[in-house]
Amino acid sequence: LLEGRVVSLSGLRYLADREERLSQWKRQLQAACASDLADLQEWSHLLEPFGLTTAPQEQAPLLEQRQALQTANQEAEVAALTFVRHELESLDQFGAACRVPRVEEVLRAV
Repeated sequence: LLEGRVVSLSGLRYLADREERLSQWKRQLQAACASDLADLQEWSHLLEPFGLTTAPQEQAPLLEQRQALQTANQEAEVAALTFVRHELESLDQFGAACRVPRVEEVLRAV
């Protein structure tokens, strides 16, 4: 690799330091991806009974994978919030449709 080239001690130290920083960043990204994937799997488990799904994840370079997982988690949260909002609206509509205007009518019906 360095055949015929002179490498200084400071150059070697720089390369070793750079390699250590890149390795540390890679470990941090791997840990973040593992955490994001666990969150996405939890969202998938919670949403499954309601017929909602999360986007399947493909293998990609770490930075792209991290972005994809963060996006998928955000989309899952939005889907859950939207579902809950629609369910609450449906319950409100059902309650309004079933509400008896006066208590006396209910008592007479019993």
